[in-house]
Amino acid sequence: MTRKSRPDITLRDFTWSRDPRGYRLSNESGVQRVCRSEVHPEAYRPFEYENVLGEFGNMRQSPEGVLDFVRKFGPLTEEGMDESKGENVATALEQARLISQALRAAQNEHYPLNMPAEPRPISLTVKVRESGSEGPLLNLKPKTLLDAIWILMTQILAGYGEIRHCLHCGVWFAAGGQSGRRQDAKFCSDEHRIAYNNERRAAGKT
Repeated sequence: MTRKSRPDITLRDFTWSRDPRGYRLSNESGVQRVCRSEVHPEAYRPFEYENVLGEFGNMRQSPEGVLDFVRKFGPLTEEGMDESKGENVATALEQARLISQALRAAQNEHYPLNMPAEPRPISLTVKVRESGSEGPLLNLKPKTLLDAIWILMTQILAGYGEIRHCLHCGVWFAAGGQSGRRQDAKFCSDEHRIAYNNERRAAGKT
């Protein structure tokens, strides 16, 4: 029987690497970049527990904001992963601004969008499942962290989840779908849920 399942775009098991101590700002040849200063990367799954989409959309619009994001989540692109190059700060800031606009538009249909005329390319890897195995025949995965962020944003806008504000910190986060948070979640992380409830108990509220 011919398989007719649509391809599966996986984010929850997307693996990336980061080194919280291993990056610095550099300004060589007039281009500001976040470069690797140490090589102690750790592999992790950004969308398993982290609020990558929300924190990128709320990232400070400054070189220091890009540095803080890369230290927490790792570089955004293959260029950022390259020890001889580094993450282009101006490009990262522009992409964060676009994600921020898209997040605002997701909550307010009248919010003006000023998106570039030329579409941004997204890179995916393709894995073909063995004959007879369960699930879709094709499994697609984003190639870089920035690709994954845009895919999650696209899925949310397509109705596979929604955008919420954390009750504790006010930062956007994706709920439902492949976001890693439940559809009815009120907090961007378990840590903020616990902190919020502890503060309410301390204030004598239930």
